[in-house]
Amino acid sequence: MGDILISKIRLAPLALISSLFALMLLAACGSQDGGPTSRTSASNPSESHGVGETATDQSDRLPLLVFRSNRDGNHEIYTMNEDGSGQTRLTNDPSEDDTPAWSPDGEQIAFTSGRDGSREESEVYVMDADGSKQSRLTSHPGIDAFPVWSPDGSRIAYHSQPLLFAIFLMDATGSNPVNLTNVRTSTDVHPEWSPDGSKIAFTSTRDGNSEIYVMNADGSGVVNLTKHPETDFFPSWSADGRMIAFVSQRDGNREIYVMNADGSNQTRLTNNDSSDAWPAWSSDGKQIAFTARRDGNEEIYVMSPDGSNQTNLTNHPADDSYAD
Repeated sequence: MGDILISKIRLAPLALISSLFALMLLAACGSQDGGPTSRTSASNPSESHGVGETATDQSDRLPLLVFRSNRDGNHEIYTMNEDGSGQTRLTNDPSEDDTPAWSPDGEQIAFTSGRDGSREESEVYVMDADGSKQSRLTSHPGIDAFPVWSPDGSRIAYHSQPLLFAIFLMDATGSNPVNLTNVRTSTDVHPEWSPDGSKIAFTSTRDGNSEIYVMNADGSGVVNLTKHPETDFFPSWSADGRMIAFVSQRDGNREIYVMNADGSNQTRLTNNDSSDAWPAWSSDGKQIAFTARRDGNEEIYVMSPDGSNQTNLTNHPADDSYAD
């Protein structure tokens, strides 16, 4: 089945991930734009501040992206302004902190961490946008990861490992977890809410290879959108709900594609010999952030929705990836 790269299941860098999910058709791993609201900005793009430290006065604000980086020795959660300036660390823990996601109001960030368990386990956490009040939402003997907030902020979808990976839904407080997919013969990961909150796109191997699916928010009405023999994964919905960006290996390596929300008109946006992955639309729909390894390490780039104007935002020798 080739490299069925359904990533971001565990807390590991990109290279380790592809080998893990190729191990079986069901359990994978992995190693990304536009932050919703805003926080403080700073003038130096390469400046990295301490945990919870604000760079300038609150009156000087720009939209923020949240991302992960190993620049301080292990993966931690950082934020930066949409132009790459004001790079600020929010977490500081010896375990891996990963897969950050903004709440719709920009007041909180959900993320994944292994801090209360072994390297083989992870839980979903939440913190305030400045890195304070970090608290655990899930408590499951396995992997709970990849949280994404519903558009109204009341619920969080994530993937969990009861047997194989499945898409779960819980209240934003961590209560009332429900298994939405519950298919015991496939891996279901990477949930992504539609902007109106009525649907959830996700990655699944239920038809034999990794494809992008969509379902109603209650788990009904599952539809395969990509229907391609090669690996497709990691959907990201545009702010107007009309398009979905995703990653595909159909042209030999990982590239960013976009399609209409019904699966039609699948079009490649990037064309690079290295890996391009983890797309995320900006809240205004004018840019797509993504992770690329074109400079020898992982960096966060942005581009226009047609694939033009690709720009490196992080420009750091460490690995920076998975922006939201």
